[in-house]
Amino acid sequence: PIIKKLNDPIVWDYNDDPEQFGPIPEWISKLYNNILSNKKTKIISCSKGLNQYIYTKFSNKPITIPNGVELKKFQNYQDNYKSNKKLIIGYVGIVSKWFFDFDLIKIISEKYPICEIRIYGPKDKNALRDIEEISSLQNVTIYPEQNYDVLPSIISGFSIGLIPLKSFEKVWRAASGKLLQYLAVGIPVVSVYMEQYAGLNNLILCKTHEEFVNGIDYYLKNENVMLKKNNLSEYDWIVLADKYRKFLTKNIDKNEDLNLWLKQHFNGYNIKNNGTKLRLRVFNYFWTSFSGKQNDFHYGNNGNLVGVDILIDSLIYNTILNLIESI
Repeated sequence: PIIKKLNDPIVWDYNDDPEQFGPIPEWISKLYNNILSNKKTKIISCSKGLNQYIYTKFSNKPITIPNGVELKKFQNYQDNYKSNKKLIIGYVGIVSKWFFDFDLIKIISEKYPICEIRIYGPKDKNALRDIEEISSLQNVTIYPEQNYDVLPSIISGFSIGLIPLKSFEKVWRAASGKLLQYLAVGIPVVSVYMEQYAGLNNLILCKTHEEFVNGIDYYLKNENVMLKKNNLSEYDWIVLADKYRKFLTKNIDKNEDLNLWLKQHFNGYNIKNNGTKLRLRVFNYFWTSFSGKQNDFHYGNNGNLVGVDILIDSLIYNTILNLIESI
């Protein structure tokens, strides 16, 4: 592994806690803890809550670059929901066994029989029994995962956007990108508590089922109240990508050995302000939810991904940029 060949700083994109999805082998856990406790490792977290957790666990202070939203794309649908004749409570996102609150959906379904509850997203194979149970409720409809390009239109059809996740500390530290998409479209939102978003307008954060019900009650009873606009510019992916690029530039350019390694293995690289490309090794799998041209992937003779040209204006925060993949 490259980590044995270099003593260079690692940039670790800490969007999720790797240990929250189940037990991991002891040797991986030890390596993971050693890497993140190393002061040379630069950590980027996606929320204020994660920052405190990371600092407490690893004594290594991260910086926050939160999840974001493609503002222009979603703001084009602002206020469409006002023309809706149906009362629709909607959720867009994965329906996962470990954090989706199926009991809350049952409570909302019973409490608001006149409302349609629409759930869009991929289904966790471990949650199929729970999904089948709530889909049998008269006013609940489960839709398959949708193309990213149609999400603004779907969300604009909601009367209320819902983030119905189980309420515990790991979730409170999260920073849902879907919540930002709801707010960018302009619909009111009732969500599980997330510290990162405390203080935003048109948003009720909840730690209990009772608070969820009260929040939905408020918006249904005050549907004609003028909602306050949110200034979400700090969450615009264009702004965040530039912030990410500057952080990487600072931490790559100051290390001559790492620069040399990049040039040897990728025929050079560049990070500039004029919209050129950044070529780096990516760990595991590169994923983007942005529309537009496909990014340029580069593979070695063994078929492994060795580099990717990432257009700066479509750089997604969830890319885990580190250098521990083997050559």
